[in-house]
Amino acid sequence: METPIKNPTKSKEGLEAEERKIKDEIEKYEEKSAVAASIILSTLESSQAQQVINLDEAKDIWFKLKEIHEGKVSSRRISKELRLQLSAIKKGSNESLDQFLARAQYIKDQLEQCGSHVENEEYIGLLLNGLPKEYNITCRE
Repeated sequence: METPIKNPTKSKEGLEAEERKIKDEIEKYEEKSAVAASIILSTLESSQAQQVINLDEAKDIWFKLKEIHEGKVSSRRISKELRLQLSAIKKGSNESLDQFLARAQYIKDQLEQCGSHVENEEYIGLLLNGLPKEYNITCRE
């Protein structure tokens, strides 16, 4: 026994009802987004708010803040790792003095690019600590 095939087209009333339902859902979403955006903006410092004030939806504000802060965290993490590398730098036994100094300078330059300044006195101290005993100089009176 064959089942009758239903007409795949919807009635005009059915389409209008679906359209109203979709419009209602969009309206509810926009209302919730506006409330969430208001809550997010109310918790920001003015410098942060300036960076997202032109965004309307909560998700856009959230993603922009995430982008801003993840970049800072990443930069701080990289800077911390580079400082550790520089503080632990040692001249290898098969490495020339020029190679050692170039390697240290490269790390210092990377730190500077991350916005982390290395004072000359600190840098010189780290370089001297990284040299083997054969480079030790003793002063005599």
